[in-house]
Amino acid sequence: MIRHSASMFRRQGLVQLKRIATRCEGEVPRRSGKCLNSVQLIGYTGGDPVKGSADYQPTKFSLATTQYYTSREEKLESRTQWHNITVFRPYLQDTVNSYVRKGTRVFVEGHIDYNNYVDQEGIKRFSTSIIPNNIIILSQPMTVDEDPGYESYQ
Repeated sequence: MIRHSASMFRRQGLVQLKRIATRCEGEVPRRSGKCLNSVQLIGYTGGDPVKGSADYQPTKFSLATTQYYTSREEKLESRTQWHNITVFRPYLQDTVNSYVRKGTRVFVEGHIDYNNYVDQEGIKRFSTSIIPNNIIILSQPMTVDEDPGYESYQ
C-alpha cells in the first residue's frame, strides 16, 4: 500500500511538472505560464559574510559545494564549485550576519540570477548569483580543539 502511494505521488508530481514545462514553451505568452527557477545547495562558506555599506544593500558570501566521484583509474576524485550568494531579505541578512562565519555549513534554497553590467573600463561583465529564500545553518565551523584530524595536519 505504501509503495503504491509513493508511486502515485511521483506520478502526480511528474504530471504537474509536465504541465508547468508545457506552459513555459510554445505559443503561450510567457507571462501566463509558470516556470521553475529553483536552487538547493549544501556547502561550506568560503569566508565571513560581507555586509552591504547601507541598510538596503545585500549581504554577500561565497559557498563551496564538492562532488565526489570515482575516476577511470578507480581513484576517488573531487570537484569543488564556488557559488556567489546574495542575500536581500532583511531577516536572512540578520541571521547570516550574526551566525555565519568562514567554514559554516549551510543549506541555501532560492533561485539563480544572471546579471550583466559595464565596469569602469567600459568592459561588459557577467555575474551569476544565488538569491536565497531560505538559509538553514547546519553546523558552525570547527575550532582547532574540535577537529579530530587536526594532529594529522601538523
